[in-house]
Amino acid sequence: AGLQPLRLGGDDVVRIAAGKDQATFIGTDLKNIGISFDKIYSSEWCRCIETASLLSLGDVSTFPGLNSFFQDHYDREETLGKLLNKLEDIDETERVLMVTHQVVISAITGINVASGVAVAYNPSNGSSVKISMR
Repeated sequence: AGLQPLRLGGDDVVRIAAGKDQATFIGTDLKNIGISFDKIYSSEWCRCIETASLLSLGDVSTFPGLNSFFQDHYDREETLGKLLNKLEDIDETERVLMVTHQVVISAITGINVASGVAVAYNPSNGSSVKISMR
């Protein structure tokens, strides 16, 4: 299944602008309360890369284990396998930010999220908590 082009109309442009502002504000809020990250990973999808960059919290590396498998864009099991391996490799002293898609977050944590919502996840014990960022 190939990626479908995004059709932009008036409402889509407004939503995209609001999302960009939201990412910038969230990044500022995190900096203001002293939260920093040792590593930042993003899905390979341009919207996630842009969001991660707009947070302005550090250098962003893409990682295919964060790609969306909604509507079979990528293989679900292969994608989640890559992510689970990455999560196992994270040193417990590292603070890592991952920018990804709702379907990926839900598959790993069981938590459904909307735009502007984050999930803090502990790979050591699998615990997770939803955090409203705005």
